[in-house]
Formats: sequence, structure tokens, C-alpha cells
Amino acid sequence: FLQETQILEAGCGAGNTLFPLVEALGRRNNIYFYAFDFSERAVGLLCAASEYGNANCKAFVHDVADSQIPSTDVTPRSIDITLLLFVLSSIDPSRHYSVFRN
Repeated sequence: FLQETQILEAGCGAGNTLFPLVEALGRRNNIYFYAFDFSERAVGLLCAASEYGNANCKAFVHDVADSQIPSTDVTPRSIDITLLLFVLSSIDPSRHYSVFRN
């Protein structure tokens, strides 16, 4: 990535996808990661991990099926890449449209 890039991981859990990405890409100053999960416990584990302190990253608790991401956590329309690994399979299909909209 040559330009500033912002990557969002929805359903980040305890960081099993995030930390390898940070290791591979995040050492560059032009990549910033946002990560959220609806589980306070998972986000707590992610933030307590030693890798988090060295990451160009912000993690927070959010349920993407219920509401838009607060602008205090992520600037609207600023995300370049969104990861939804295993997220949609855990959400009722009738709520998928609201997930994409949010």
C-alpha cells in the first residue's frame, strides 16, 4: 500500500486475524487498523495482548447488526478495506442488509 490505508475488521474476537495482519502490514506508518467485536470480553483480551500495544490500531466494542459505528470510533467514509471473516454466518440473514448498511 503506497497511500494511507485504513482497514476495519468487524468481529475481531481476540485478535486472531488482526495480529497477523498487523505483523505483516502494520509496521508501515501508512496503515491503520480498526477492530471491533460485540463481545466486551473478546475486545478486552485483544487490548490486553502485548501485540496490541505495538499496533497501529484501535479496538472497541460494537454490534454491527444494531447500529452504525459511532463517528467517535471511526470517521465516516474513511475505511478502505473491511474484513467480515465469519461475521455474516453468525448473524441472522434477515439482518444482513442492516449490517451492510451500517
